Amino acid sequence: MIQKENLADIYPLSPMQAGMLFHALYEENSLAYLNQHTFRLADTFDTTLFEHSINEVLKRHDALRTVFMFKNVPEPLQLVLKRQKVTFNFLDIQQLSVQEQESYVQNYLQEDRNRGFDLSQEALIRIAVLQLANDYSQVIWTNHHIIMDGWSNGIILKEVFTIYYNYKMGKNSNLPPPVPYKTYIQWLKNQQLSEAKIYWKKYLRDYSQLASLIPADNQIINEGNRFILKELWFELSLEITQVLQQLATQNQVTISIVIQAIWGIFLAKYLQTNDVVFGTVVSGRPEEIQQVENIVGIFINTIPVRVVLTDTMMINELLKNMQINALASKKYDYYPLSEVQAASSLKKQLFDHIIDFENYPLDQELNDIFMQFSQGISIDNVTEFDHSHYNFTIIVRPRDQLKIMFMYNNTVFESIFIESISRCFIQIAEQLVKQPQQAISAIDMLSTQDKTIIATLKTELAKQQQPFMIAEFSF
Repeated sequence: MIQKENLADIYPLSPMQAGMLFHALYEENSLAYLNQHTFRLADTFDTTLFEHSINEVLKRHDALRTVFMFKNVPEPLQLVLKRQKVTFNFLDIQQLSVQEQESYVQNYLQEDRNRGFDLSQEALIRIAVLQLANDYSQVIWTNHHIIMDGWSNGIILKEVFTIYYNYKMGKNSNLPPPVPYKTYIQWLKNQQLSEAKIYWKKYLRDYSQLASLIPADNQIINEGNRFILKELWFELSLEITQVLQQLATQNQVTISIVIQAIWGIFLAKYLQTNDVVFGTVVSGRPEEIQQVENIVGIFINTIPVRVVLTDTMMINELLKNMQINALASKKYDYYPLSEVQAASSLKKQLFDHIIDFENYPLDQELNDIFMQFSQGISIDNVTEFDHSHYNFTIIVRPRDQLKIMFMYNNTVFESIFIESISRCFIQIAEQLVKQPQQAISAIDMLSTQDKTIIATLKTELAKQQQPFMIAEFSF
């Protein structure tokens, strides 16, 4: 029960928060939107001081002291508490062998995920430190996505370790006053929703077929909303990454637009259509809000990306069209996805998968933070657990070599199918690099390996006198 004397503020949810709350209530045992980050820190760790530093950061940011009211109210509300402490756990497992430590850590990570969060009561961030050796610790940082986005992770971690190491050196941190998350909620209230509705309705006009990786006549029924998370990582070569970046620069677009174009080409060819829509995650931080880049909270939103192709279209024309649409959409990217869907003829069947281009790689951020304090501090084994409710998500991480992850529900998609898609993705990227002037219709997305697989399948089906449909196979 929330005590009135501990209540600092009450305000509505952002559109993304409302969506996440809906899924949390609809799928109570789901791990969607639970974020778990873990890394190993080579340093003599003062856990008492570390816990204190985290709680100091909670005092600074209202989003980290927020719980949610959704029972017996017309609309859900978020309640900001005056006082809220992080759930902190310290475990010394130095006595275990290296193998036993690994097993212990993995079991702890899984149990921590399964624990979930009570969105109406407890602090929605918790920390565990597992001491592996005198100067070596595993830090496990878990929070619900509803209170902050990936960009906020970097802000918080930087502040925590700034406070921590300054305390150790007997110095004051002198961090600037934070801008409250409520500033964004107030900004949302002032937006022209009717104008945004008109824009999205026009953007999605005449779009009438879900661009799904699951054939429309063979939709899989996932009983009990089971989600077995699987990941497939792959990289584009250094050469391909550099040429794609050059292609983006030449056409005055971002590399994320190029990646979206590659995916749009794949979807169109796979589904044998010239008009596809998929979702993409946008940062959602309005430039009009002063110091918006320093606010802790959740700003991201998911919006549709529409890719329309013609028989004679070249890649530069496609990139130009997508950039124009992206700039126009940016003005209205705060609009709730549920309302965008309602403005389309497909409603909730507008798209069933998303692309998330991450500009905040956690391992790089942590290394940058620690380099500020001491050359003797190092981190390794940086891992992240973070997935949405979508059965298929593409995560793109900028590196010297673009790193891409296909995150998928293994109860819906077989691994062999996902692997074939990754080969198609690479093949299209290679085609764009080698022949940027060719018409998109001429791009061959099948690798030699996939052509061999299909030829073999065709031969076998011909022997069995069965019809052949390419969409039935993992290319």
